[in-house]
Amino acid sequence: MSEGKLAGKVAIVTGGASGIGEATARLFACEGAKVVIAGIPQDAGERVARSICDAGGVAIAIETDVSNDKAVGAMVSRTVEHFGGLDIIFNNAGVAHDTEITETTDDVWNLVVDVTLKGVFLGCRHAVAAMRERGTAGVIVNSGSTAALVGFTKRSAYCAAKGGVVSMTRALAIELAPYGIRVNAIVPGATETAMVRDLYDLQSDPVAAKKAHQQRQPFGRLSSVDDIARSVLFLASDDASTMTGTALVVDSGYIAG
Repeated sequence: MSEGKLAGKVAIVTGGASGIGEATARLFACEGAKVVIAGIPQDAGERVARSICDAGGVAIAIETDVSNDKAVGAMVSRTVEHFGGLDIIFNNAGVAHDTEITETTDDVWNLVVDVTLKGVFLGCRHAVAAMRERGTAGVIVNSGSTAALVGFTKRSAYCAAKGGVVSMTRALAIELAPYGIRVNAIVPGATETAMVRDLYDLQSDPVAAKKAHQQRQPFGRLSSVDDIARSVLFLASDDASTMTGTALVVDSGYIAG
């Protein structure tokens, strides 16, 4: 795996132990990157890292609470110490809660915003410091959502957090361009992940809920985690060398409908 679109690069993937994060970490490794699987719990990250190494890639796991400044700083510092630098960070970790506004407690709001928005902010802040210190161009890809662009019932905290991610991405793209650091957001629609399956399970008829959700997509299906991972790879690679400040929508046509 010494060759590929990310050959010689060092990449952090937060929330890299499952779903979109795991698929992206595996694809990054296949394309030659040395990958850090960041998130909690540690054993899940180590499982993915071992699997990547067994397949001939290079990966380590670092337990990280992305909402905690010291933890994120330590994640970046350990990455630089272990691999000699940092070229790419995919700020992917996030959480969602399905609650009406009157039932959205402070604790629920703070959890969603702290992980989904503050976690991206902290990842960017510490990654930029490492990239600028190294003096080489870097790439940041932040995980948005179609919830940043259209409203979803019972998702006020999540929509607010993801909207903030997309707006922050545009601001940082302008701020960091003089340093050669590109900042883009991937904006997935409904994707076949455990988070989405859990939301179906909350419905009275999960099978019917999934079918109805699929039928609302112009393509008649949800994106797979691999669909999203390939789009993240595009933004992280030199294929997108002049793209910054972009919110790349990958949603089976949902918001166009």
